[in-house]
Amino acid sequence: MKLTDVVDTSRRVGEVGGRLEKIRLLASLLSAVPPDEIETAVAFLSGSVRQARLGVGYAALQAAMAASAAEPSLELAEVDAAFDLISRVPAGKGSTAERQRILRELLARATEPEQDFLFRLVIGELRQGAVEGLMLEAVARAANVPAERVRRARMMRFVERDHIAQE
Repeated sequence: MKLTDVVDTSRRVGEVGGRLEKIRLLASLLSAVPPDEIETAVAFLSGSVRQARLGVGYAALQAAMAASAAEPSLELAEVDAAFDLISRVPAGKGSTAERQRILRELLARATEPEQDFLFRLVIGELRQGAVEGLMLEAVARAANVPAERVRRARMMRFVERDHIAQE
């Protein structure tokens, strides 16, 4: 899936005020996302990245900003892969420069709206209104299952994760 589709949906979700319209927009996009990209799309639309820690702050993002691409070409999976690379850069001498290099290469391939989206995503300031409850409803609608099943599955995931962490 193209990043621009996620960016456009995020913008539209931020522009509408009604809960049902936000759910409809999110579900419409999610129903078109390839199965192996659902986790990334949900994370991005929820205002987070899948990686636990990128180690990139506001100043590093500013420094990595480059001229934008004229046409959208970035795939959602490419962005997620770049974030994986950034998150795995080992700490130490040169790590900041390496993270910035990867980020700069990614942002150079992004259009201006995509750059803005990625910037706000990474610093945690996306704020387009796709809060967890709305996203769960949208996932349920996109998957054509009752919302209660999605909420229960999410709850069970956390119970399982906490149980594994305690062992």
